[in-house]
Amino acid sequence: MDRLKGYLILFLSLFIFTMWGVNLLSLSQIDVDVPDDDGPNKINASGGVSKTVQIMPRPFLFFYFAELGYQVFCSATPPRPAPSYSPNQLPSADYKLMCLINPSKRMPQENIKEILDWVRQGGNLIIFMPKPHPMENVLGLEIQSFGGPPYETLYSHFSYLSDVEQISVSDSYMNFKKGMSFLQYFSNPLERSTILYTFRGTGRIVVFNNMDFTNPKGLERFDNLYLITRLAEHLAPSRSICFYDPDPGYYILAHVKTGGDAKKNMPSKKTKIPYLSLWSLIRANPISWVLLQLLMGNFLYFYSISRRLGKPIPLPQENIETQTYLQGMGKLLLEQGNASFAGRKIVGDFIEALKKRLSLRKEASIEEIIDQMEHSYPDIARELAPVLETYDEANDQSVVTEIQLLGHLQILDYMRKELKING
Repeated sequence: MDRLKGYLILFLSLFIFTMWGVNLLSLSQIDVDVPDDDGPNKINASGGVSKTVQIMPRPFLFFYFAELGYQVFCSATPPRPAPSYSPNQLPSADYKLMCLINPSKRMPQENIKEILDWVRQGGNLIIFMPKPHPMENVLGLEIQSFGGPPYETLYSHFSYLSDVEQISVSDSYMNFKKGMSFLQYFSNPLERSTILYTFRGTGRIVVFNNMDFTNPKGLERFDNLYLITRLAEHLAPSRSICFYDPDPGYYILAHVKTGGDAKKNMPSKKTKIPYLSLWSLIRANPISWVLLQLLMGNFLYFYSISRRLGKPIPLPQENIETQTYLQGMGKLLLEQGNASFAGRKIVGDFIEALKKRLSLRKEASIEEIIDQMEHSYPDIARELAPVLETYDEANDQSVVTEIQLLGHLQILDYMRKELKING
């Protein structure tokens, strides 16, 4: 069956390559590209140079407030009032608003404490916290999951929120713990809010549980854009906003393509020319490459499974002589030089028969057998006792000499006859 499969593969491969060769030989011309002097010139405006630059990632709100004319910057340390501001220095005393977007759970407790101390001194803080965070326990909040209405309606009316009516919600909400004071900007029919407002000292904290206010698509929903804009105007009268950035050394790589002068592509056209060689025909036809690889693969396959180029010669069969179990055991004992196995087998059978004749239990020892023999057959026991004692002493030995084995067997044969004679 395997040979038949091999022949089928061979004939199928020969048929494919034969048709391939006929197809190649039937072709008389191949297509090539040549310049076309009469054709129009094409302008290639994709000139320029591509280069890789490092970009420091910033949240969308950073650029949004910068477009509104705010003084926007990032700080890698918790804010503290300072007499003046420079790019390498902390914000000035009129600095009022800081944004904290999706804070890391690995934020040190010391940084959280310093931020809250700054709020108590009059700073305003906006936190976007969509998931549970250690700051929950400090603020007295608890983030829980729910599936409620897709919007919230204005709950507390303030003058700076006059043009805001409804905002979008997320798949979770915030609930403040007992004894904590929070104001609700918005609420839904289930009285579950995603925005809470509270005070710490002379400063204020606004907590957002909804990340729609940090991306363009989310800000397009309902009145989200109006809310974040009016809230920044209210909390940052100095029009200065800081974004807390705990990892200022983080950069991303971006590939940028710079503009360049337009280039003109010379027109070309296809024309047919006679093939120069068989190799040029193969290169002109993409399928030829696949068939050529298939041909090489088949050659290697058949070469690897063939044993020789000549006629195979069968190996001569070996005639293995079969032996019985006893013959094999005898041969094995003879090779090992163990002459005591058969003797011990004979002595063991005699002792078992003797125990049964003397009405002794199977576990009886040699001493018990000798005592019973002296009581029942005293004459025979005097000659049999030395043999049994010698057998008991030699039982733990791996090899017994042939002379000892022959003596034991002669005595046992004699005692067997005496036991038969004496009943």
